[in-house]
Amino acid sequence: MISPWMQNGNIISFLQRETLSIRERVIMLQDVAAGLTYLHSQGIIHGDLTGANILIDDTRRARLIDFGLSSIKAMFEGTSYWSSTVGGAIRWRAPELLPPWPLGESTSVEFVPDFTVACDIFSFGNVMLHAISDRRPYFNLRYETSVLMSICHGTRPKRPLVPLLTDSHWDFINWCWGDTPSARPCAAEVLSAISDVS
Repeated sequence: MISPWMQNGNIISFLQRETLSIRERVIMLQDVAAGLTYLHSQGIIHGDLTGANILIDDTRRARLIDFGLSSIKAMFEGTSYWSSTVGGAIRWRAPELLPPWPLGESTSVEFVPDFTVACDIFSFGNVMLHAISDRRPYFNLRYETSVLMSICHGTRPKRPLVPLLTDSHWDFINWCWGDTPSARPCAAEVLSAISDVS
């Protein structure tokens, strides 16, 4: 797939270069939610939603890119290939995409990730955290292995203490991080509710 060149880069690098109001950040997040709503309505799971996969166009609108996992899901879901290659940056990954046992513990049961649209919603919560606070999820953990163990133990990202991240934003993010896929909102609910978050 070929997409147009977007000189503003991804949302994270854009936010590092530009000083944007909370309203401008929320508009970009609305664009992301609209993109997810459309993908999910077409039966497509993005599967790798991170700030690096959200580009900003010349009008400062967010555009989703890199549906790498969505293309391999149908062919390999439930296979050992799927289990070993399910992607996405670990800091943004939904917990159901990781084995529920401690790493290194042997098991005779092959783990098969529960890959659903709810995984994208969990990742959206992490994107929102990063876009509003300018801190990546698990900002307090330096190493990816520490992040992985935190996720496996059910620990959610720590709340950064920054003025832009209000209690209502934090509550919204936690809504997206529902403990189970069924506890999370759908993309259309996220899109409908995000404009009311202040």
